[in-house]
Formats: sequence, structure tokens, C-alpha cells
Amino acid sequence: MDLVSKLNAYAIKCQETTHFMHDIACFARLVEVLRDFGRGDWELAGMVCQTLWNYSGKITSTNACFGEAEAQELSEILIDFLGIQLCLLNRLK
Repeated sequence: MDLVSKLNAYAIKCQETTHFMHDIACFARLVEVLRDFGRGDWELAGMVCQTLWNYSGKITSTNACFGEAEAQELSEILIDFLGIQLCLLNRLK
């Protein structure tokens, strides 16, 4: 089982335990993976996003869950990725 799958499974089981994930800088690492490899590997990007989605299922603040810097960078990455997708969809019309 790869790292993203293990983290995904852990996130589903332990949504209330943010301390462990922050201690190992998990969110920062996932955001880095998404930033560095997501554009070229959509399957990996999807797994990272699914892991973050599963972990954040019951949160009320992304800053409190992921950390302010990670939440901001994640937002910027997702906006950038979605912007490209929307451009491609508009070209197909």
C-alpha cells in the first residue's frame, strides 16, 4: 500500500486527530505533492485530493485543520488547476 493510500485510510478512521497529522507535517507534504506532481499525474492528484477531502469531512475551518499556509497554498493550487480545466472545456464547445 502506498503512502497516499495509507494516509487516506488513516484519515477516514481518525478525523478528529489533527495533532498527529500536524506533527508529521502531513498536510504540507500532501500540498507539496499536489503542487509538484499534480499537473503531470492526475491520478496522484486525485488521490491526494481524496485524502484531504476524507480528512476534512467534519471540519469547520480549513486553517484550523490544515494550517493557514497549507490551506492558502492548497486553495491557490486548486484554483489554478480548475482554471485550466475550465479553459479546456470552453474550447470544446
